[in-house]
Amino acid sequence: MRALSGITTTTVILLAAAAFAVALPGCTSDQTQSPEGIGSVDMTVTLATPPSGPNEQIDTVNVSLFCEGIDPVLGVPRPAQSSPETFTINVSTSQGPEPYNTIGLFEKQGLPEGDCYFSFSAVSNTGNTECTGELTVAIVTNMTTSFEVVLACIHTPRYGGVRGDGSFNQCAEYRQILVTPTTQAIGNLIDVQTEVYDPDGDPVTVSVETAGACGNVATVGSDTAASCETVSGCEAVVNTVECTGVGLCEITVAVSDDGFTSCDGLLPDGSNNDAASSTIAVDCTAAQGLCAGVTCPDVGECVTGVCDPADGSCNPQNDGINTGCDLGPGPGVCDGAGACVQCNMDSQCASGEICVNNVCEGAGLVCEYEQDFEALDPAAPDALSNDGWLYFGSVFDGTGAFKFQFGPFPASTTTGQISLITSGQGGPDQGANQLVVFSNYDCCGPGTTNEGHFNGTDLVFTAVFQQINSILATDIGLTFTFQFDAKRGNIEGASSAQAFLRTLDPDAGFTITSNVELDVTDLPVDWGTYTVTLDLGDPLLEGQILQFGFQNTASNFEGSGNFYDNLTFGPQDCVGECAVDADCRDDGNECTAAVCSAGSCETSNVADGTACNNNTGTCNAGVCQPTGPIELRPLPEIYTTGTAINYGPYRAGGPGTGEMPSDAQILQDLGLLQTAGYNLIRLFGGDAVSEKILQLAQSNFPEMRFQQGLFLGGLAPGDDADNCQSPLNDSQVETAIQLANTYPTSVVTVSVGNETSFFSAFMPLNCLEGYITRTRNAVEQPVTANDDYTFYAGFTPGRSPDTVLRLIDFVSIHTYPFINYRDWDWEQEAVQAGPLRAEAMMNASLVRAQQNYQSVYDYTYLNAGTTVTVGDTLPIVIGETGWKWRQTNFSQEIETYAANPVNAKWYKDLMQSWERSPGGPVTVMDFVAFDEAWKGTDDGWGFWDELRQPNYALCGTPAGSACNNPVYQGAGFFTP
Repeated sequence: MRALSGITTTTVILLAAAAFAVALPGCTSDQTQSPEGIGSVDMTVTLATPPSGPNEQIDTVNVSLFCEGIDPVLGVPRPAQSSPETFTINVSTSQGPEPYNTIGLFEKQGLPEGDCYFSFSAVSNTGNTECTGELTVAIVTNMTTSFEVVLACIHTPRYGGVRGDGSFNQCAEYRQILVTPTTQAIGNLIDVQTEVYDPDGDPVTVSVETAGACGNVATVGSDTAASCETVSGCEAVVNTVECTGVGLCEITVAVSDDGFTSCDGLLPDGSNNDAASSTIAVDCTAAQGLCAGVTCPDVGECVTGVCDPADGSCNPQNDGINTGCDLGPGPGVCDGAGACVQCNMDSQCASGEICVNNVCEGAGLVCEYEQDFEALDPAAPDALSNDGWLYFGSVFDGTGAFKFQFGPFPASTTTGQISLITSGQGGPDQGANQLVVFSNYDCCGPGTTNEGHFNGTDLVFTAVFQQINSILATDIGLTFTFQFDAKRGNIEGASSAQAFLRTLDPDAGFTITSNVELDVTDLPVDWGTYTVTLDLGDPLLEGQILQFGFQNTASNFEGSGNFYDNLTFGPQDCVGECAVDADCRDDGNECTAAVCSAGSCETSNVADGTACNNNTGTCNAGVCQPTGPIELRPLPEIYTTGTAINYGPYRAGGPGTGEMPSDAQILQDLGLLQTAGYNLIRLFGGDAVSEKILQLAQSNFPEMRFQQGLFLGGLAPGDDADNCQSPLNDSQVETAIQLANTYPTSVVTVSVGNETSFFSAFMPLNCLEGYITRTRNAVEQPVTANDDYTFYAGFTPGRSPDTVLRLIDFVSIHTYPFINYRDWDWEQEAVQAGPLRAEAMMNASLVRAQQNYQSVYDYTYLNAGTTVTVGDTLPIVIGETGWKWRQTNFSQEIETYAANPVNAKWYKDLMQSWERSPGGPVTVMDFVAFDEAWKGTDDGWGFWDELRQPNYALCGTPAGSACNNPVYQGAGFFTP
């Protein structure tokens, strides 16, 4: 749902009152940005063991807080250790008849950067359970960090039998149970580690039983352990469990200090002593163990034999796109569909060629010279001279009269004079090494020290260049282009600099016969791309010398340097070969007759608003965007006939940790989606995970269709935002384009960004527009930009959707009445409590979603000089909507009453009945397929839980169980 920006999440487990912590990374979807100099903390409070007495629960948690630092707003120290700030968390509404471990959530803002110290204490309503914990939090400026705080709980004695001496035996409890991993393959083992506590200090026996798709319980060492009285270094009993089938494995752990005679998990009143036993669920998957030792032969250059974990057999699987292969005559790349081909994209062809139907074709003129300096060693004195670089100089007096000249000599890389290769000055497109050209500060005359820079008045001219020694007859009539990237160095004072293309006649004393210069004296500090062209139309130029390079003029030791990179020189048709606009250099030019046109937005570094593409477009952030309406691409038929859902495949740390789901996991997910009837799937990222999903779907679920998304990260205010520069965003765009073109049957639409309006301060609208145009220019599928309905309805201050609407083929909006519950009457107190109130709430939620949709439908904007509405001009799709089936965010009141599986089913049915009705959306994409724990408080929307067990929303489908009778029996509703 919400895009992630500037937020980190950490889970800390406190096993006792002292600080024993385990940190687990994750993410939260909160978009709130702290004021400058201030950090914030979100905390979920969880108990290691729940209160276990009859009707026992914890109503409040006491928190004590002090920080080391000055409050940047108030200018005073935060409370010190001697007088900490104290407050209370009310958690009375967070526990049901069977207490949950998670009991509360709170947020603390306005904390100074540095360490803050929290301590927690809680007592149950009966006084039988006491929980404590301490935590040190490192506050980060402008970050909201989330923690799960697990408090260690001690219960009052649970008496068992009477000892021989007449005293009572106090029953043992578990202090902590660790089960790893929570997903395992058939034939592999699961570790169950149990730490125990006994008030009498007796040895404690641990019993482990299994049910479901597992068995083979074995104890490593002893099945008894000493009572854990300290915070760390506890003795533990370790058991192993084996996955024996595919499905859910339930592991029940029980502890006793008397052989389960009297301390058998029950309290004296007959109720359960939950602190003495616990059941943990593990997901057993296809048996990877059957493939141990199996080596499958390759079927071909791009088809690899892969072992099937279900039965150990070998089956063919296509290698990933752009995997290297051998064509026979030379190297090739895999096309992702099992074939070894010459190319998938133009960059894999030789200069002057383009990739057409996986073959490099259209070889044109070959560039005479290309150099990005990455292969040249900055520490090698002759690196530039070996690459053909020369330098030449002249000295003039203060009046401009010529005095003498020197050179040409080989250009130096390391002397600190005239030229060198530097590192670390590049942007995303320049790599590690760059060329620097500046004046000769040791100038000049043999044995003199009073000429050149040394006398303070002479002007020193220096040129660093490449040279073509003889212009050929075949060159006459061609226009040569010298193209390069450049940015300002230390040029100062009266110094000047130029890039040049020139010809010299060796038969006439090397007289300059033609000369074109581009002034690069006042370059911006950011990289740009520049071009110099020279027409060799005069037949008399045959046999003359052709030079291209850089020059400067300086005096009195003033700075004169600039940085250069990505040099290309040759006939104009060799510069920027293309098949479509997206192939052009920096994705900013127009492709005309297989050539990237000179004078395009990015190449010439022109200002926004400049006409481009034969006056049919306007430059905007380096991209030529259409001035008038685009020719709309119709929505694919599946949008009017299919069943759509949002899908994220992550089962562990999520995309922020680089998680890569396995083939077996993705195939399981796609199989479940197909069983439930979903055939239109929205993917979120232009990345390797999406590539794997598409590759597996093409081979195993060829009827599935996908909306390929690409994630756009925020751009921090400054140069990056001003210039729309982001390697992450560029990679996402390019990968999404590549996937759309590689899987044109499976990928039927492309979505640029996700809810960028929620971090609009970090995604300038012109940058979003540039990403949209850049994507649409390179694919044939319809393109949209998924965003909240408020953006497309014009409700986002200072962020008009008008330009975006003129660039996309359809609108994809998000509406969440469940999240925005304060905007409508969800409580429905005027209706009798019970099923009728639940029905009134659910019907009101549909009305709210319909109002959101209508506000977008009715929004007016100017298109080709005519005022139109969105609904009259563009199809509108509900790209995201859903209802939580379980509570994950205890700060949201509606979740306490209505985060319910039955309500989630009800909302799904209401949206399905509205879909494709008169005046309704053409498609509703359910949110979301599976629960994903990495989302933290934004989890709980899944139609399957994270163990891939179906939720009630799927009842009545082949993927779910039977529905209740009546269907919505058990729905939640507000009760004051």
